[in-house]
Amino acid sequence: MNAYYVLNGHTLGYINPAQPNVFGILHASVLRGSTFGRLDWFTITAPGVDRLEPATLADFDAFRVCPKGHLS
Repeated sequence: MNAYYVLNGHTLGYINPAQPNVFGILHASVLRGSTFGRLDWFTITAPGVDRLEPATLADFDAFRVCPKGHLS
C-alpha cells in the first residue's frame, strides 16, 4: 500500500514501498513553491534534504485531489 506525503509543503504525492526512492506526484503547487511542473514522479536521491510530512484528508482537499482510491 502506498504511503502519502506532502513534500516541502508544496507537493502532494506518494511512495510505494516497492520503490522507496521514487516519489509519485499527485499535485504540485507552483504557488506554494514547487518547481516540478508536470512531472509524474521524481527520484529521491538525498534522503533528509527534503521534508516529507504524512498527508491528511485536509491536504488532499487543499491540493484539490480526491482521496477516493487513495485514502479510502
